[in-house]
Amino acid sequence: MEPMRCLKTPDLDDDEREFALDYCQSKNTYYVPPEQNIPWSNEGRRERQIGYYHMKLNDAERPTLLRTLGERIGETVINRKNYFRSKIPAFSIGSGSFVTCLYIFIKLLYLLNVFVQFCLLNFFIGHNYSWWGFDVLRSLVTGKNWQDSPTFPRLTLCDVSIRRLGDAERSTRYTLQCHLRINTYNEKIYLFIWWGFLFVAILTFLNFLYYVIAFACLPFTRENTVRHLLKQVEN
Repeated sequence: MEPMRCLKTPDLDDDEREFALDYCQSKNTYYVPPEQNIPWSNEGRRERQIGYYHMKLNDAERPTLLRTLGERIGETVINRKNYFRSKIPAFSIGSGSFVTCLYIFIKLLYLLNVFVQFCLLNFFIGHNYSWWGFDVLRSLVTGKNWQDSPTFPRLTLCDVSIRRLGDAERSTRYTLQCHLRINTYNEKIYLFIWWGFLFVAILTFLNFLYYVIAFACLPFTRENTVRHLLKQVEN
């Protein structure tokens, strides 16, 4: 399946159309909402350019890439685990209050981490899409088409300048309307990630709140947690 399809312009012959399509696939296109007019100046069009990832892996490269990524991630996790395991005993001496505070602090870092990632994802999608996942879900329930995000536009525009050689050499700019098929899948992937971050954020907050209340009101919970952490270090 081609990642991009562009409408045929009557002023271009078959060879020129094929050239224009190849050119548009190798450069950034720009997005103009349907209710707005296309800017005439090149500067106005450049301001509306969107990044587009052009590399396409074939079926033979995907398993190798996934296996390599899995191995790298596994090595990183094991190395960090061994590092922290070697450092924890040095901080485990005393009544356990330091370990308890450290445990709560780590939980707070987990909560901060997922919150920052959620904010970065919203920023990447667009400033007007703080609750983008809810808007999409509401549109699906009501049967309405949701507003396209400028980050994942399906229909974009591409400018191609074709120079025709001859006695009267001239260069003409053509604007093609293109369909980015890959953004249909990208939008669904990021929708899944958005809801995943929200779900993890809620669980992390509830977990953090539980341990704060338990450590403050239930001393035996603090003692059991410290014993569990020390046992994990010994193993």
